[in-house]
Amino acid sequence: KDAQTVFAALQAGAAGDAEVRHLSAAMCPAHRQQVLREARQRLAGRLPVLLVSTQLIEAGVDVDFPAVYRAMAPADSLWQAAGRANREGHLGRGGGRVVIFDPADGGMPGSYRTQVGTALRYFGPGKADPDDIEMLSRYYLDLYRSIGVEGPDGRGPTIQRNRQAMDFLAVADGPEREPGSGMRDRSLAFRMIDDESMPVTVEYGDAEQRTKAAQAIDRLRDADIADRQWLRDLQPYTVLVRKATAAKPEIAAMLRPIIGDLCEWVGGYDDAGLVL
Repeated sequence: KDAQTVFAALQAGAAGDAEVRHLSAAMCPAHRQQVLREARQRLAGRLPVLLVSTQLIEAGVDVDFPAVYRAMAPADSLWQAAGRANREGHLGRGGGRVVIFDPADGGMPGSYRTQVGTALRYFGPGKADPDDIEMLSRYYLDLYRSIGVEGPDGRGPTIQRNRQAMDFLAVADGPEREPGSGMRDRSLAFRMIDDESMPVTVEYGDAEQRTKAAQAIDRLRDADIADRQWLRDLQPYTVLVRKATAAKPEIAAMLRPIIGDLCEWVGGYDDAGLVL
């Protein structure tokens, strides 16, 4: 929401001929790739471009800006964001400019709060720089102690105890909250990736792309067995939505089932992605 607010503000008040673009997981892959192509073209042509992004830009995105502004975040995220300034070294020894700020009215993912709080104890004005190796070592030791990664009641140790006991149901679904209750604590279950989201397809692209996606949706709805090619055809136009969000009545009304948990989004979609 913060990124969308900044994006809308810059669109309304950007000076001169600067182009303003947005990048987030609320946009489908085809849309994100188009935005990155446009941004790279303007950067290569030394034309002004303002790209407002969520933390999505921190991993697997190769762009080279002369200046980066990053809201306060865990130390590793600050490093990743800084890697998008003067990435190719074209600005010489002076380098690019990286500004870390603490937004007074900004939101923060729940998982960030402990990490950011720990980072603020070590880095910032009058303290170490985020690339101070000695302080980073102290930061990570402090961080892992504070979030209980190695505590006896944490997820990791609990999973290991259940593995050793060969209680693989407890490994996969979590241990019982009370013996014999059948109610399991899924927060202590093994997950390669914690994913509480579902895929939805969106309308994006030119007429040919939209037709191809619509055909894939129709085939999947009519098929007894999903053809992987049809699913691959839809990947560029798919966005992940939190299941808790999808369960809200006003959101659920905009979702049309396709196959499995894959749905078609019939609500709004704009330059910032899904309009929820």
